[in-house]
Amino acid sequence: MRTRALLFTLLAAGCGDAPAGDTTADGALALTAMPAPTTETLRGVWAGPATAWAAGDAGIVLRFDGATWRRVETPTGEDLLAIWGSGVQRVWAVGRRGTILSFDGARFVAEDSGVDVDLTGVCGSSEAEVWAVAADGSVLRRGEGGWARHLDAGPALAATWTDRADVAWAVGAAVQRFDGAAWRPIAADDGAFLDVHGRGEVVRVLGRRGAGSVVLGGGASGLETIASFDAALHGLALRADGDVVAVGRVVVQVTPEATAEIDVDGAEGRALLDVTESPGGRLFAVGEGGLVVSDR
Repeated sequence: MRTRALLFTLLAAGCGDAPAGDTTADGALALTAMPAPTTETLRGVWAGPATAWAAGDAGIVLRFDGATWRRVETPTGEDLLAIWGSGVQRVWAVGRRGTILSFDGARFVAEDSGVDVDLTGVCGSSEAEVWAVAADGSVLRRGEGGWARHLDAGPALAATWTDRADVAWAVGAAVQRFDGAAWRPIAADDGAFLDVHGRGEVVRVLGRRGAGSVVLGGGASGLETIASFDAALHGLALRADGDVVAVGRVVVQVTPEATAEIDVDGAEGRALLDVTESPGGRLFAVGEGGLVVSDR
């Protein structure tokens, strides 16, 4: 692996402008491709305490057992766009034309979404509360009675995130937050928004601005740009230590002190589309042509 200086603008949130500069990656994040049993594009990844899951085109789902990625049979051939689990034995994957799959500890089964639009994101705070968002702006919520529409069609949505009951975020053409009573817009710098992740009330959002990308930071009171890049990025994760990792054809690591661009050993020009961190701190990212990478 090697790293190189990245042209970027790094703004200290709430503290005004901070000077941009070159950074070195000695001892920093190192990502290496892992063997995976598919060449299908993988579009979503989620990691639990002892396992990881990836989902992608043609209904592909892979499961990592701590040593090896293996394919898991699914009842669909539709492209799967996102995956999330409440634990090792409860996992949901969503995808095109309203597809929702649920893993019950033994196998994946289809669940009725009640919609036929592409579902682009899924996340939950527990098995009892799972959210899914759609390309037409719809928001679905899964409770004891199954899936129900929680927000009617509106601005397109690309991703959702939550880590506690009755609070959720959704991003796409705009940024929205559910506060337990209603979905409300969140003030954010202009742009299209691709991904969202957070910890409690600390939230990071990945956006597209022109041909490049931005990372926005903040919370319920609003979001502002904290870093911008020339590269087109597709997914991000806010790590437990506060660093942000964003992925595309390059990987970008944003720390409080600096930002660095990191090459991935074995990527062979393939773009990464999603990234996640396990509760134990292990990073996984997935992308084109069955690409799976990790930092261990």
